[in-house]
Amino acid sequence: MNLIKWDYLTVLADINPTVFDVNGKRGVDAKLINDMLAKFGAESWELVNTTSINSAGTTIQISFIFKKIGTAKTNSEFRRIGFDMDGDGENEIVNRV
Repeated sequence: MNLIKWDYLTVLADINPTVFDVNGKRGVDAKLINDMLAKFGAESWELVNTTSINSAGTTIQISFIFKKIGTAKTNSEFRRIGFDMDGDGENEIVNRV
């Protein structure tokens, strides 16, 4: 019996509190999230879980957990990204360290 080995990716997205969705409510534009999901999907990552991280009732980060069929060596990866981190009101995904 061959067991499937999985690679895992954790993406921690920092959210600038000035980002607004199309309804003017605080949050991240759904198109931006869809663009990010499509980007990781194109790399064969499958989204398996999300968690919001809150401070004083405001979401400040979202954690996305992805998996894909692994290689001979199981690998885990971590990436940190941000949404509108420069505060200019433009929704963009930027890599963070």
